[in-house]
Amino acid sequence: MKLMGIAALAALTVPVAVSAQDLSLPADPVKAIEGKWTGPWNEWEINVRNGRVELTKGDPKTYSYLPVGTVLGVLNGNGKADGRAYRFSGSTCLHHSQGRGPSAYEVIPCGDYGAVLSVFANSYELRVSGLSFRRPKK
Repeated sequence: MKLMGIAALAALTVPVAVSAQDLSLPADPVKAIEGKWTGPWNEWEINVRNGRVELTKGDPKTYSYLPVGTVLGVLNGNGKADGRAYRFSGSTCLHHSQGRGPSAYEVIPCGDYGAVLSVFANSYELRVSGLSFRRPKK
């Protein structure tokens, strides 16, 4: 009888462990953002290398003022964790708008909301310079 009770208890604990989701931030957020990300409607892509966020694919129908090759930000580890988000507050982001041409863009501090890595159940979201990009967790 005692053996059956232990077996039943073990069977109940296994599904709980399998269904647990890791919503914690990566130990090194800068390293975690490295690589390719996909943006709105899969019409946008960025590549992050050494914290440098470069637009590698864009949709000129939605944002014709952001040409491919634009550096959207340079993100470093001088940020802060806030729940399931890491804010790259010590980094620089591109300040752009439709009313100005690329020659008038400025590189400014990202602040607390200009560059954020958020953790979801199966994916990460990287928001930088007003654009959001996603990719699955590895």
